[in-house]
Amino acid sequence: MPLSWNQWDHTTWEKAWSYRRHFDLPEDATGRIFLDFEAANVTATVTLNGQRLGRHFGGCLPFSFEITDVVKPTGNVLAVLVDARFNINVPPNMPAPAHSEEVDYWQPGGIYGTATLRAVPNTYITDVAATPRDTLDDAKGRVEITCFIDAASAASSAHVDVVIEDLAGNAVASASSADTALAAGENEVPLVVDGITSIELWDVDSPTLCNCSGA
Repeated sequence: MPLSWNQWDHTTWEKAWSYRRHFDLPEDATGRIFLDFEAANVTATVTLNGQRLGRHFGGCLPFSFEITDVVKPTGNVLAVLVDARFNINVPPNMPAPAHSEEVDYWQPGGIYGTATLRAVPNTYITDVAATPRDTLDDAKGRVEITCFIDAASAASSAHVDVVIEDLAGNAVASASSADTALAAGENEVPLVVDGITSIELWDVDSPTLCNCSGA
């Protein structure tokens, strides 16, 4: 229902809300399974098949839970309890005695983003951090990269290849990591892409960009 600032009654949704969803896993879901929430305002307690997955505080950021060992092929029951009272002291809220009328933007309580299932391999890349260094110096230009890899269990090794391309798909530079032993959980694999020459800076008249892909 559309909100109106002229008839804004925050008391209609500043309470606790309960959600429940029955679902079956897609037939092609293999590997590790995650439950991703785009946003829920304000504090979400998530339970699957009677087992509590965890709690997330704050209404502005996405959050996830791994459900690999809890989810079933069929007959799953997902329950989410969202506490939308304002004086929970997490963003975007404020502690008492503040009132929600004092906030210039306030999203109504409850699940207001998408909730999706995500299937990934047992070992997969979770994130990549890239820091350019001396990019205008053809002799020193490089990109320092950290690849974050999550392994379900200790694996023998991982090998990471990184390619930097221009928007036309032409390779600008590339690098490969040494074989790295992985422990169970999150691992960091560092590598440096050097040999980067003739870099063109981005500006409003020449919005030059590059893509960085890894495998």
